[in-house]
Amino acid sequence: MRGCARSFAGLLIAGSLAACSVGPEPKLTATAGPLSNWEVILASDAIFGQSRIATLRMNYNVNLATGDIRTGAFDLMCFKKSPLVRLRFNYKVGSNKSANLAYRFDDNQGVEPKARFLRDFSTIVIDDPSEVRRFLVELTSASKLVMRVDSLIVGRTNIEMNVQGAPAAIEAALAACPLPPMTAENQT
Repeated sequence: MRGCARSFAGLLIAGSLAACSVGPEPKLTATAGPLSNWEVILASDAIFGQSRIATLRMNYNVNLATGDIRTGAFDLMCFKKSPLVRLRFNYKVGSNKSANLAYRFDDNQGVEPKARFLRDFSTIVIDDPSEVRRFLVELTSASKLVMRVDSLIVGRTNIEMNVQGAPAAIEAALAACPLPPMTAENQT
């Protein structure tokens, strides 16, 4: 009888915890017009209200040796009231000590930003304010973004994306956390 009561109590606790979980995020599905291929996701935050993330999906490719479908997403978002750029992949691309990120917009000169690889080895963030500023300024007028991740372990990952519609995506996603104005000592 005690075992049955414990099992029932466990089910009640699990059920109440499941009731606390959040379903899929509501989306503003604006992918036409000024946003072009961008998707703005409206996430409900129980503490501070709503936050927005502008996402551009990467084209997928297939690893012929393993049959794995590789894909990812490029996000513009606010984190701790500051804008950041995030790259997410569905496979490992590297770590802070064994990989680096480089990018260029259109035919501009390439840049190797200060970027961090998160512990899942498949997420990269650019969160340094001067690096984010440089990235967003160039993104605003660009039509193409080319990125490369070089990893000692994984090898090279190349990404090319159509980024048209970026001004509307930046405005929609980063309205709550605009970049601070440039000062003479941090101009890029």
